[in-house]
Amino acid sequence: MNVYKTKNSMKALLFSILLTIGIVGVTCAQSASSLNTKIEEIVPCTYDAASDFQEGLGLVRVKFQYGFVDKTGKEVIPCKYFMAFPFSEGLAKVSKGKEGFIDKTGKEVIPCQYNAVVDFHEGMAAVKLDGKWGFIDKTGKQVIPCKYSTAYRFHEGMAAVELDDKWGFIDKTGKQVIPCKYDYYSDFNEGMALVLLKDKFGFIDKTGREITGFKYDYPTKSFHEDMAAVKLNGKWGFIDKTGKEVIPCEYYWATDFHEGLAKLGEGRYIDNKGNIVIELKCVSSSDFQEGLALVHLTGDQNKFIFIDKTGKQAIPYTYYDVKGGFREGKVLVKPTPAQSWVFIDKTGKEVFTSTYQRVGDFHEGMAVTLVNQDFMGHGGKFGYIGYRSKPE
Repeated sequence: MNVYKTKNSMKALLFSILLTIGIVGVTCAQSASSLNTKIEEIVPCTYDAASDFQEGLGLVRVKFQYGFVDKTGKEVIPCKYFMAFPFSEGLAKVSKGKEGFIDKTGKEVIPCQYNAVVDFHEGMAAVKLDGKWGFIDKTGKQVIPCKYSTAYRFHEGMAAVELDDKWGFIDKTGKQVIPCKYDYYSDFNEGMALVLLKDKFGFIDKTGREITGFKYDYPTKSFHEDMAAVKLNGKWGFIDKTGKEVIPCEYYWATDFHEGLAKLGEGRYIDNKGNIVIELKCVSSSDFQEGLALVHLTGDQNKFIFIDKTGKQAIPYTYYDVKGGFREGKVLVKPTPAQSWVFIDKTGKEVFTSTYQRVGDFHEGMAVTLVNQDFMGHGGKFGYIGYRSKPE
């Protein structure tokens, strides 16, 4: 999904992260690498908030202070920060009024001296000082001066920066490679960036060359698997990286390519040549994830199946409800209205029965759990389940 950035995008990003700190998803689990593992409760539901594991640690909150737990459940960095964010490239953003970074021992390696910071990406982090944005490296050295109205993460060696309400891109030396002249942007992906000029979208490469001209409508998407879904005069199609329209703009909607297939409506999937390879009658269908897609069958309000890339039913069961798609080899399903939520593997085997109010996606072998939240979504306690080795 594309996110087009404006001068308010940094605030929007931070706000969205805050919203997800409680529980970040409700889908699936990690596959066990051997039969000598099982899913168990690792961290009891005692925290006031928890987020997905990232780089081996989970972000947790007690009252109004944040810290981190490891995969044994040990609180390795005490809950003492006014605000914290998941680790990225070995460092985590923290706040004590001002913002800085800690390492995985909890040491404040870059002092909390900035008005705002963005996570490290490709070895650099955007920082705000005295109302302007620039970049530091992992030693804390200021490598690009704080002179921009807004700055964002590096992607593929390029970072979006804003001056005078216009966006452009710099490289890691601070060179302004692409002038600040665009109204919106998306990060570089597969060597291309989607930008907006005078209410129309187009694509540029890393030299700033405008590949397509500005003719596409919102919400045209970034490149995925060498193709971009574009909207022209209300209809969707796909272009390649030369700007050639390889699949005509004649469809009512389209999704990005995932694992070699894209959707042109519910139950209709095409390959990158435009050939329809799957066409099913259904209420809804998902993108392919780990080789399978979820389909809500027509004519039965609560009948879900998984299909493979030939369109055949891949798991010989139907389900009353399903949360998301497969991730790390597992997915959370409700077989019947009377049964509990369970994780299944790709054969349909039930590998864990949930007794929690909610269970999140598995990330790095750990999933957030929730109990005792009221119907308005207030309160509740959070913990983690994960894989623990069985005794031999």
